[in-house]
Amino acid sequence: MGDMQHSQIAIEVMTAWTMNMDNTDFAISRANEFLDEGPDGVQRIVKDFIALSGLLLTSLAKETGSSGYAIPDEMRAILGDMALRLRRE
Repeated sequence: MGDMQHSQIAIEVMTAWTMNMDNTDFAISRANEFLDEGPDGVQRIVKDFIALSGLLLTSLAKETGSSGYAIPDEMRAILGDMALRLRRE
């Protein structure tokens, strides 16, 4: 199964989030449908969010990195920058 297939639940939840970013109830209700399935649902939603995060990070690294490719050093630099920004908030 490819990353896009492993991202299906995460894409669904994040699409729900974009419907109303100030009120996350709808997105949370979508996530809860999978979480309520028990350990398998929890494992699946975590796996899907990791896959989606990887796809988004790869895309961002290709667009903003100096190499034009998604190399691990550039992806780690992006994550480091995000972590710094979060600490400052």
